[in-house]
Amino acid sequence: MEQRVTMKEIARQLHVSLNAVSLALNDKSGVGKETRNRILNKAEELGYFKSKSKYKKALANKNICLMIPAQYFLESDFYSKIVLGIENEAQKNGYEVLVNFPDQFQNVLECLDEGRACGIISVGRIRDFYLLKLRHYGIPLVLVDHMSLTVPSDCILSNNRKGSYEATRLLIENGYRQIGFFGDLDYSMSIKERYAGYADALHTLPFLADYSDTVQYTFHYSALKGIEKDVIHHNLDGIVGTVKKIQEMPQA
Repeated sequence: MEQRVTMKEIARQLHVSLNAVSLALNDKSGVGKETRNRILNKAEELGYFKSKSKYKKALANKNICLMIPAQYFLESDFYSKIVLGIENEAQKNGYEVLVNFPDQFQNVLECLDEGRACGIISVGRIRDFYLLKLRHYGIPLVLVDHMSLTVPSDCILSNNRKGSYEATRLLIENGYRQIGFFGDLDYSMSIKERYAGYADALHTLPFLADYSDTVQYTFHYSALKGIEKDVIHHNLDGIVGTVKKIQEMPQA
């Protein structure tokens, strides 16, 4: 028969008082953050929570569910740095990060159904259908590099429009006159914002007299559909093929 783990045993192994263990496991004040985390980690290690559902809240209060598409996590240096930053800040504040992939959304729901997290951070694009399901749990939810127009949510975004505007202006100031935009406008709000910044900057080109000239110029030098997947999956053949098609078109 498996031996029952007690608060007394946790206190003995960590050389802390029984009262400190009780406060930490009951999610009460009166015990320091570092000591609380040591107690919770030891309790989890010893299997204390397996048969004690009333203590799950104490364990969940130190976990954050982080969702990121697997392809972003494995292939994108940009997103891997975001995840690393989240993990570093979480650990500084006594939290653990549970990484989950929306590609296996059922695993995410199981994590939340079991009460293993006190908040959710979703990095990158997420469908509104999934967003509504996450909102149902009633715990803090923050989107990073994504915004939904139909499901209001707290979000952290880059200044995509300004950044794209400044990048395009820099090219113009350095004498470039054939400047295209690569990005699928139906893929995400971030891509649309970057395209808007690019279009804003084009108005400073002296040979674009009016709006129709700008539209014609944009569609001549840009790839606005079917390019995003090639970029994300590092499909160089697809990207090079798109560039060649643009280069072979008659000059605008």
